[in-house]
Amino acid sequence: MGTRMKQAAISNWMANSPIPSHSQCQRKGAGFTLVELIFVIVIMAILAMVAVPRYMDMQKEARAAKIEAIYGDVQVASKMAHAAVMVRGNVASIVMEGATVSLVNGYPAASASGIIVAANLDETKDRVTITHVAGAPPYTQITLPGSPLNLSGGALTCQVIYNEAVSGGAPTVTKDSTNC
Repeated sequence: MGTRMKQAAISNWMANSPIPSHSQCQRKGAGFTLVELIFVIVIMAILAMVAVPRYMDMQKEARAAKIEAIYGDVQVASKMAHAAVMVRGNVASIVMEGATVSLVNGYPAASASGIIVAANLDETKDRVTITHVAGAPPYTQITLPGSPLNLSGGALTCQVIYNEAVSGGAPTVTKDSTNC
């Protein structure tokens, strides 16, 4: 076959063959290009920059809400116990929801058998740290452990403090949820 015949055969074949479409020219099962991968990574980085600060704010709000709930539980438990004492008379203990609550001056004592039982708090279940401190008056401190560090490196406080009732007075309940 001569060169002219080969050229004619190729021209004839090209004239009769359809032009391949874009999908026919693509590689089959080749994966993603480097540009596509970089584009996806950039989008994910932008989303992470937006999401992480919001997630941190949500954690802070959740911790503050938990302290607010514990604060409310302690206040209500103290008032309910005192109401029961007013009905029954001055007693050393009362039963609340099947549990015996130790009393001091007509209110729950600042102890594990006092306000902690009355408020139905549990260190494991509620993921809190409960500390009882003897003093004048004794008090119970309920803290959320693992508080994040502030910018100066110290741990932030997130706590409720129940001060036992003194003679003729009511207990005081304070909370610190500003730095949760």
